Amino acid sequence: MTKEPKWLQGKITSIPKLAGAKKLAKLVYDSCNLEGLDCEDAMKRIYELGQFDFKYGRIISTAQLIHRQDNRFEIIVDREKITRRKDWRLKTSLEIIYDSLHEVGHSFFYYRKERETPIRHDEDSEREELFCDVFAAQLLRLIRKK
Repeated sequence: MTKEPKWLQGKITSIPKLAGAKKLAKLVYDSCNLEGLDCEDAMKRIYELGQFDFKYGRIISTAQLIHRQDNRFEIIVDREKITRRKDWRLKTSLEIIYDSLHEVGHSFFYYRKERETPIRHDEDSEREELFCDVFAAQLLRLIRKK
């Protein structure tokens, strides 16, 4: 029997050790029921269940998470910046997925209530960035192993 895919409820109130990022990635993978889905369909499910809207745009960094007033997030990716990276050997589409998953990781550091603006509970930090890097890498690895 297949369980109904759902988004994780809750938030991270302090940055756990990096093993916590791997555990969170596995929880997202399992709760969203991503097993057997290709990368594109897995991302669509994550965006739908997590209430994310994805778009391309010109921004300062390669990707950015923006909270909206309706308890949704926007993930904006600057495709041009990704294609100019010299230090990455992944295909561009995988880089976009990785950067998007990194931003999904940041969303867990917000308080969310239905139909209200998500509120960040703490300032962004280098530890959080590393946590989101590990989360994104682990979740992408799980999605790609199908």
